[in-house]
Amino acid sequence: MLGSVCSFECNSGYAMEGSDTSTCQDDGDGDTEGIWSSPPPFCTRVTCLPQHINPVNGVLQCIDSNNIGSTCTFSCSSGYELNGTANSGCIRGGNNGVIGVWTSPAPTCQERKFETVQILSK
Repeated sequence: MLGSVCSFECNSGYAMEGSDTSTCQDDGDGDTEGIWSSPPPFCTRVTCLPQHINPVNGVLQCIDSNNIGSTCTFSCSSGYELNGTANSGCIRGGNNGVIGVWTSPAPTCQERKFETVQILSK
């Protein structure tokens, strides 16, 4: 029906590309059919790039890969310690939330340094 307005929205974790509304307008040919003012938008999954990977001498576990809402936890192999934050989350960032950003950069695993203790004998 002419004048009808359609509204669109995306599910959580997705960003809309295109207009969130479209109106049925008269196409000028004298009949009761019209044309939409804009094409329907599409929803794109919001992800964080670059995707986190296993640190050298460590492992990475993510709840939902590099998708918005995912949390990644880093840990190091025996004999290594984490240099940085152990957890990083993917949140909405720039470009009206179309681009995801990590809450912290990926840490590294560095070799654990042990202090040498000198034992004195009597």
